[in-house]
Amino acid sequence: MNNVAFHNAGAGFGIYQASHVRLVNNTSFDNVQKDSVICGSEIHISGTDSIPSNDILLRNNVMAARGPDMRSLNVSYHEAHPPVDVRLDHNLHFHWPETDEGTRLVGFTWHYASGEEEGVCLNLAEYQDFSFHGISGLGVGAVFASPLLENYAAGDFRLQEGSSAIDGGSAE
Repeated sequence: MNNVAFHNAGAGFGIYQASHVRLVNNTSFDNVQKDSVICGSEIHISGTDSIPSNDILLRNNVMAARGPDMRSLNVSYHEAHPPVDVRLDHNLHFHWPETDEGTRLVGFTWHYASGEEEGVCLNLAEYQDFSFHGISGLGVGAVFASPLLENYAAGDFRLQEGSSAIDGGSAE
């Protein structure tokens, strides 16, 4: 809780083949600095055909992505182990330099045993009304807007007055 991931080579936070994870009250900003990453994300959750990631709570986080193919959040699962008890709520999603409700920031990929995959990238309205192979209510309390950071370039990730992230989270 209460961590900042900034300007890393890979995702700011990754949940891979893990269970009972709580990622709450964090900021992930301008990560995936490695050129070889084609479509990266600030936070990545995934399981594989042999080991799932279940009982995941992602709440009250600020995810601010930069770059043409970047996403704030990417969720990837294999059909052999569909997601169980995954909750993604009250997170602020942003794509630098501008974001509006039509910006596609959240990606979901489903991997089939045949090797084929199905993927979508969603804007705010799609995300709030999206069900992903048994997970529903994914975008509860989601906001797609600038977090209004004080001065991220100088390492100041405090929120400015008027930020949608102030009092926008869940108290649970």
